Amino acid sequence: MEMTRGAGSTLSVALLLCFSLGTGEHAAAQSATRVSVASGDVQATAASDDPALSADGRVVAFWSRASNLVAGDTNATADVFVHDLNTRLTTRVSVSSAGVQGNGDSTLPSLSADGRFVTFVSNASNLVSSDTNSAVDVFVHDRTTAQTTRISVSSGGGQTAGAARDTAAISGDGRFVAFWSDAADLVAGDTNGVSDVFLHDRSLAQTTRVSAAAGGVQANDRSYRASLSRDGRYVVFLSTARNLAPGGDGGLTPDVFVLDRSTGQFSRVGVPLESRTGGVIADIGPSAISDDGRVVTFATALTDTVGSVSATDPVTLSVFAHDLLVQQTQVIATRVLREADLAFGRPSISGSGALVAFAAADASCSGPAACPRRIFLYDRLTGGAVRVDIPSAGSPDDGRSSGAVALAGSGDRLAFASDSVVLTATSQDTNQARDVFVTDTNVDTDGDGISDAIERTFGLNPNVADSSADPDGDGRTNLQEVRAGTHPRGFVTRYLAEGATSAFFSTSIALVNPSDTIHAAVLLRFLTGTGAAASRTVQVPPRGRRTVDVKTVPGLSTAEFSTVIESDTLVVVDRTMRWDATGYGSHAETAVTAPATTWYFAEGATHSGFGLFYLVQNPGAEAAAVEVTYLRPPPAAPLVKTYVVAPQSRLNVWVNNEAVIDPVLSGLASTDLSAVVRSLNGQPIIVERAMYLNAGGLTFGAGHESAGVTTPATRWFFAEGATGAYFDLFLLIANPNEQPARVRATYLLPSGETLQKTYLVAARSRFNIWVDMERFPDDSGVARLADTAVSTTLESIDGPPIIVERAMWWPGPTSATWQEAHNSPGATQTGVRWALADGEVGGASQTETYLLVANTSASAGSARVTLLFEDGTQVTRTFDLQANSRFNVDVSAEFPAARGRTFGSLVESVGASPVEIVVERAMYSNARGVRWAAGTNALATR
Repeated sequence: MEMTRGAGSTLSVALLLCFSLGTGEHAAAQSATRVSVASGDVQATAASDDPALSADGRVVAFWSRASNLVAGDTNATADVFVHDLNTRLTTRVSVSSAGVQGNGDSTLPSLSADGRFVTFVSNASNLVSSDTNSAVDVFVHDRTTAQTTRISVSSGGGQTAGAARDTAAISGDGRFVAFWSDAADLVAGDTNGVSDVFLHDRSLAQTTRVSAAAGGVQANDRSYRASLSRDGRYVVFLSTARNLAPGGDGGLTPDVFVLDRSTGQFSRVGVPLESRTGGVIADIGPSAISDDGRVVTFATALTDTVGSVSATDPVTLSVFAHDLLVQQTQVIATRVLREADLAFGRPSISGSGALVAFAAADASCSGPAACPRRIFLYDRLTGGAVRVDIPSAGSPDDGRSSGAVALAGSGDRLAFASDSVVLTATSQDTNQARDVFVTDTNVDTDGDGISDAIERTFGLNPNVADSSADPDGDGRTNLQEVRAGTHPRGFVTRYLAEGATSAFFSTSIALVNPSDTIHAAVLLRFLTGTGAAASRTVQVPPRGRRTVDVKTVPGLSTAEFSTVIESDTLVVVDRTMRWDATGYGSHAETAVTAPATTWYFAEGATHSGFGLFYLVQNPGAEAAAVEVTYLRPPPAAPLVKTYVVAPQSRLNVWVNNEAVIDPVLSGLASTDLSAVVRSLNGQPIIVERAMYLNAGGLTFGAGHESAGVTTPATRWFFAEGATGAYFDLFLLIANPNEQPARVRATYLLPSGETLQKTYLVAARSRFNIWVDMERFPDDSGVARLADTAVSTTLESIDGPPIIVERAMWWPGPTSATWQEAHNSPGATQTGVRWALADGEVGGASQTETYLLVANTSASAGSARVTLLFEDGTQVTRTFDLQANSRFNVDVSAEFPAARGRTFGSLVESVGASPVEIVVERAMYSNARGVRWAAGTNALATR
């Protein structure tokens, strides 16, 4: 690719950095694996280049002119191939949906996180029907369905008259593809006469222009070379436009821009002034962005020459990493050199933003001919760099790389292209052609058996041998934990028993780090019903938020699973499940703090079309014998059954089906239920309960889900509650004791008024309170709770501890019209600081979020609410709380900055004498034209 500076002058240079290996910088003694081979490991007959890697480093894509990588390759053009490092199989993906090979060159691939979707550019005209534009187009091939689709089209599917350029970028889930093109007919009103950057949404079949200023004003100069964050929220590209963001040099040279698609805001990434001293930027090379959109890496060419640049003029080549959160730019490498015969390479960045890979030259080079290009990996945390393209033992250095590097999102593997014939351990490279290689980056500086990458990930010291240490005190050494796939510094562990992904279900997990100063290294381990495991590591900065879409975790695109969350500091964890592509149903829960041998549930029903499920997670190494005691309304006696849950797995108990397949449990049909779930052999477990109702002609049209509680209590607090024509509010009470319990409910109204009533709950039974219909001795038959917001405190007066949950169903006026519900157990303790990981305002589903605050004190107080956004920013407001009242924070109304964004929340009771409060969160979203078709509720973490 050509680098330009000013009209009529061009400079074709390489990202070829002379780089001295000094303190903290060393060669990594790794042998590389050649992947540009046929499935039988037969070497290619022609050159291969431009690799891309899946997030876990298993799948590598590249293009090649070889005709022997797959059978039937007779088109005599460049093709795009995928090689699986586990199976050692190579397949061609630049084919039509019918498997027909392309009739033109296909190059420059990129990959989705799991390696399923491959993007590439091609001038072939037979990959899709009606391709008659005689131009280079962008395509996506789905390796699961074998379908190939054209991406560089308008929202109506119309082909463009202009060509696509360069590598396209694809989001982690394969939904969004960013590319740049000279076309003027991809979107309406494209009249600027220059190249623009576009984004195609594969789910909605919509193409939009992203290189446009606020209000849709088109850029006044060219934009090009696009990259995407993993979730597709952030688009980074280069532009010489002067009207996208403040600053810059008036368009004389290109700048790096980052667009936050959720807010529509542009950030301009500038080259540090000290790096411009004495020179003019000739161009900026392709950029890359970390998974969360925080760190951008890019390369520049700086020249002292004004005007045209010759091949012998000195050029300063540099690689930078810019942190958008703290607005700091880090110089990774720089060198003055003359080199004018190579293309500009693209640096690559790991998902966390900690590692940057790039091409460079040895410090011994004295001129272009003596500067063979090498591949280096730079650690932004330690400031050290290692060379990764090391010749096999005893072999001299030879050849040079193409400058095309690809770092796996995990940072564990690196792909590159090289002319060298001595990189593989077997030294069987005799094809005299450029090949694509993959090498592990798991350098072990301290020689303790744990790679530097893993030590950095989990907060260990890669320069000190600490494999035998046990910092989290769980009886397993760091090395044992790494080999077992657990967190060596897992001081805090949380659990989620429920989770599912499929064409119907999706699951996301939100993480918030409430610390003001401590960075959190979080490991999520997913346990499936088959015992198979998968994991994802996430770095969460202080007062930061991150989200994991479980479908993007390799191996979990279709699965039922539970989750173990380990962290080196406290994190707040919320899980949200949605179903159907339209999102017409959802439920949410916060993670539980520990497994236990006994779990209690107040809510449950199998009548009137309700489906009832208990989800049992066994995170231990031994099987658990689990006894479920089903409590029914009096006078029916409890029913009991024992189940076995395999180690490191989860079990689903479908209660409706139990009533059918087990005659002893036939009494579970068509009844209300509470439950006590016990591990009989002492193996701790985690249990959640899901309850669904087929409503509105939709499977699971309504439903809710909650974790159980491990201990009955004599006091329960609920911040959320609403009645009226729209909401039906229920309080569900389970009494697991051998004696009845008198329960007093205190209802806290927004005005500060309180109402009280006492109920008798029979021994070993469950009890329902339909709050909308409650009457009080002094209300003369008026339903004073029939239409109000309300918080509630319930107390067992005589001492027997109970379990209480709250369920809300909507819309009224009767159960026949219900389309959704949410549920939550109460809090057994009040507090002054609460946190929630999930929250959203707006978006495709027009989500609304409400924070519900109950002041259980007889004194007035104040609550400070802080929203934590994924980009590291935050907003804060303080609200007055009346005594003995409930307060509702409509986030959209009170925090306009939250619109179109996701966030976590901190709610703190403040003042000279902070009052005790309880906090919950309710979220509602629209689907299929129905307002609040889906809704969730969760108790905040104290």
